[in-house]
Parts: sequence; C-alpha cells; structure tokens
Amino acid sequence: MRALAITINRLLAFFNIAISRKSTLDYFKKTAAESDSRHAAIIAEHATYVSQFASMTAERDGYRSAYEEISTRLAYSERDATLHLNAYRQAPPRLRARQLCFMHIGKTAGTSLQHLLRETLEATPVYTGSPEDFDTIEAGKLDHYGLILGHFCYRHTAKFRKERYLVTFLRDPVNRVLSNYYFLRGWKGEIYKGNKEMLEAAQRLSLENFLKCDLPQVRSVTTNHQTLFLAADFRTPGDPNDVHLRENAIYNLRQFDFVGITEAYEESAALLFADLGLPLPSKLEVLNVTEDRISANQIPPETRRMIEKLNVLDCAIYAEARKIFEQQKMHPNNNLAI
Repeated sequence: MRALAITINRLLAFFNIAISRKSTLDYFKKTAAESDSRHAAIIAEHATYVSQFASMTAERDGYRSAYEEISTRLAYSERDATLHLNAYRQAPPRLRARQLCFMHIGKTAGTSLQHLLRETLEATPVYTGSPEDFDTIEAGKLDHYGLILGHFCYRHTAKFRKERYLVTFLRDPVNRVLSNYYFLRGWKGEIYKGNKEMLEAAQRLSLENFLKCDLPQVRSVTTNHQTLFLAADFRTPGDPNDVHLRENAIYNLRQFDFVGITEAYEESAALLFADLGLPLPSKLEVLNVTEDRISANQIPPETRRMIEKLNVLDCAIYAEARKIFEQQKMHPNNNLAI
C-alpha cells in the first residue's frame, strides 16, 4: 500500500509540473502575442509620423518652389522690361511700338534676310518658329516680341500685334522650284516627319519625275508654293488654277508694308532698310545658297513649261510683286499696304 501511495504522489507531482509548464508556455505565448501587437502598433504609428513628415516636407518644398517660381518670373519680367525699353530706345521711328514680321517663303533668300535683321536689331527680342509652332501658339503670346521670323503663313499674322510691319520676299517661280529641288537633293540637315517624304522623292527622282510626283509634301514645294503662303497654307496644296486663291493672295500681298524680290536682293534689302530707317551693312551676305544646280535657262523648254503650268498662280502673284516693288522704288518711305 505504501508503494502505491508513493507512486500516486509521484504521478500527481508530474501532472502538477506539466500543468505548470503549460501555464508558463501559455503565458509566454500570450506575452509574445501582446508584444507583436504592440510592435505592430508602434510600426503603424511610425508610418503615420513618416507620412506626416513627408507631407510637411512636401508642403514646405511647395512653398519654396512657388517662391522660387514667382522670383524667377519677376526676374524675367524685369529683364524683359529692360530689353523692351532698350529695344524701343534703339529702334528707328518707323519701328517704335511696331512688330517687325518677316514671312520667310522657302528658297527666296529668306535665310540671308533673317540673318541681316537679327544682326542689325540685336537688342530686339526675337521669336522664330516652325509652321507648327505658329499653328499652336495662342494669340497674344507673341506680343512682347519685337521681331518675328519664320515660315509662317499670312493667316498666322492674325496672332501678331496689330501694330506691325510685315515683310516678305518673292521669287520667279521657275527659279524657286529649281532651287528647292536641288536644295532637297543636297540636304544635310535633320530628317523628320515634316520633310521625309519630299527629301526621299527629290533624292530618288529626276527633276521631271519630281515635278510629276503627287505626294502632298512634294506638291507643297512644286505647286504654287508662294501663293499658298499668302492665301492658305503651303502644306496643303490646292487647285493650281483656283481663281479665289489668286485673288486672296494678291489682296493679302497688298497688306504687306514691304515686298522684296529675290532676283533684286541687294536693291530690295537697301530699300527695306531705308524704309525702316536702319543702317545697311556695307557687305550683304547671301546665305543658304543651293549649290550644284542648273539655272532656269539650262532646262529644256518642256521642263520650264511643266513648272509654269504647276505654278500658274505663282506666276501671277510674282508679276504683282514686281509691280509693288517698282512702286516702292518710286515712292520710298511710303507704306504701300492698303
């Protein structure tokens, strides 16, 4: 009996130890769970503080950025005001408070004239852009520029200041088309979507086949290029015999304050500078000249007729430009725009 009692006591002691160990294990599990929960809460609280700090930093940087932007704008405004004042003081009387706008028609000695104007009016704020730039810019955005240069069409002038002095040069259509063709054949500049089609055609085709090509980009330089600058858009060729285009082009040409002739470039530049009251440089450079090209008197008669047929409107506009040019020679310093 005594042995049985000892055994029972030993079993009870074992069970008490097991129960004690289980309680201890449960306690540690509970403690670990509570610790994990507190740790997660601390991490969440930390994340909140980090987010709040980031928000405060962003707000601070936002204020700083706004301050810097305003300061920059004020600096530019002060700079622009100084530039405009200097440009106004240095401008000849004919240009004071007027915007000088040169519509550069392709292959009419426009690059040479642009260089001449930039050099002479170096203190004047200048805007120069592509046709696409003139398409997208909003009216009024160009008001603070004193000199506008580029391949804009007459329709784009609605975005310019009302107080302006419009200039353009025109060229004999046969000579202009020949120059354009050989210019494209020798192209060394950037190739992009706006010129890729015409460049590939010019470099692949003979002159006669280039004139016959109906690709829109090719037609934009072979068919009434100058008329479309004046009456519509040279990038969208129209009917080569459209009477309304001719009438609109002549009317718009008469709105120009000065019309130059490429074949009389030096005389045109001298008349223009005299009308503006600007000193003419002693030496006039002719830039962007097309090399390795034949002249109009070297092409076959049938090729000349092809060009003239494609440019019936340009021939009429060029004849009108010559009349205006002669009037300018007879009446210098008179605004012929009506």
